[in-house]
Amino acid sequence: MPLPCEPAVRTATDQPCFTQTELKDRGWTLSAITKFLGDPDRTKPNPMYRSAAPMKLWDKTRVEAVESTDEFRSWKEGSKSRRRKASETMTAVMQAKRLETIQ
Repeated sequence: MPLPCEPAVRTATDQPCFTQTELKDRGWTLSAITKFLGDPDRTKPNPMYRSAAPMKLWDKTRVEAVESTDEFRSWKEGSKSRRRKASETMTAVMQAKRLETIQ
């Protein structure tokens, strides 16, 4: 269950929302955000850095509705599999490099 948005990322109507970082923490990737959610529902000035790009905000209810679809669940399972395989490949490459260095 997601935590309520911090006051800094609530919208003008006090509507709970997710930032891009929070979506990534939930397992989303940039390409998945683009594919499933599209443009943000709102933007808000970055509270930490005035010159930074505005924060992108997606409505919590819309995100949760997308996450409950079969298409998203299928994508997420495939994403986990791809990440696991990439990690295993990288581990094997690093072990081979260590062996080369030792010999």
